[in-house]
Amino acid sequence: MRKNKSLIPTVLIFCLSILVVSAQGDVFMKQKHHTDSFTMMGQTQPAQDSFQSIWFTADKIRSDQEKSSSIVRLDLNLMYALDHEKKTYMTIPLNFSAMQTEKMPKDLGIKISITPTGETKKINKWNCKKYLQNMEVMGMNVTSEVWATEDIKMDLNVYSKYVSASMQMNPAMKAGMDKLVKEMKKIKGVHVLTVTTNTIMGQTMKSSQELVEFKEGKAPAGIFDLPAGYKMKKMSGMMR
Repeated sequence: MRKNKSLIPTVLIFCLSILVVSAQGDVFMKQKHHTDSFTMMGQTQPAQDSFQSIWFTADKIRSDQEKSSSIVRLDLNLMYALDHEKKTYMTIPLNFSAMQTEKMPKDLGIKISITPTGETKKINKWNCKKYLQNMEVMGMNVTSEVWATEDIKMDLNVYSKYVSASMQMNPAMKAGMDKLVKEMKKIKGVHVLTVTTNTIMGQTMKSSQELVEFKEGKAPAGIFDLPAGYKMKKMSGMMR
């Protein structure tokens, strides 16, 4: 059931979340993702935990999960989606004009609001401040409790180009993007813990994303290249 999540909110949340991180050198982050148990259409999904590792540089990002990875190559204007079980990959152009867009709406009506609360607490080894985030995407309301730290000193400017490039994947997401980015910058520092609640088909779903490791260093050689032996797979009609 989770495999059928909408691609657009997923891409948007990823692009907005990387706004908070930037450094002069390569950066490594490890995040823990948790989803509470929920029931939908008579089927109960158990609680799940997973980890995501991310390396990023000035023009490349690699995100690894247990069975899949994604590689964003701004230098090539492409994103690769890797399936490690099947040893296949899909090539997704960051220029959405190269894909089929006839039925895409001109504006998804994406709205976001950030409210600082002034509340503070220490999470792991970082001093954090609490923000309330409300997002509306395609008529779906998603609320989040965001805890961010300024203990990790970051320059936010370079990652604006990641948002710009990724938004090209969907012209409908460009509308009002400047306002979204400006609103997101109200959150000062790096996201340490985000607890998200949304309602789908009358069912409440709750999940969290927690930063468990952060370091600067040199990304492993070849990590942003396609792995040997993987075969290219065409995008499905739904993806297109």
